Amino acid sequence: TPQSTPEGSARARAALEAAADALGAGACEEQRWEAAVAALERAGDGVSGRKLARNDWYRLTRAMEIVQESGGIPKGQFSAPHKLAATGRGDNAEGTGAPAPTSLLGSSWAGSVASSAPLGEALDCDVHCFA
Repeated sequence: TPQSTPEGSARARAALEAAADALGAGACEEQRWEAAVAALERAGDGVSGRKLARNDWYRLTRAMEIVQESGGIPKGQFSAPHKLAATGRGDNAEGTGAPAPTSLLGSSWAGSVASSAPLGEALDCDVHCFA
């Protein structure tokens, strides 16, 4: 998916707000939400908005940003990052590119931590535990 930027996020937010504001001052929050979801559908993503919890404006804005920045490709059509696929954890039975659920689960916490170490390296993240 395209990297989020402050400018892209602002454009997406403005597009959603414009769709919601077009209803006028008397529109209730549910109508504003439906108008924003419809704007996302018109932009090219007919699925993401309907999957979101009502009033999850953050995720709706991100979905709009992805469609705008990718030239109309919905977020559901992007696959896992190439780094994830390189670990051998990116291929599951559905072919979605996401790790198979059992690949990250062990019979104990120790097994789970040990099995997820390559995944953490692939995603370039650090985990800090403060006791």
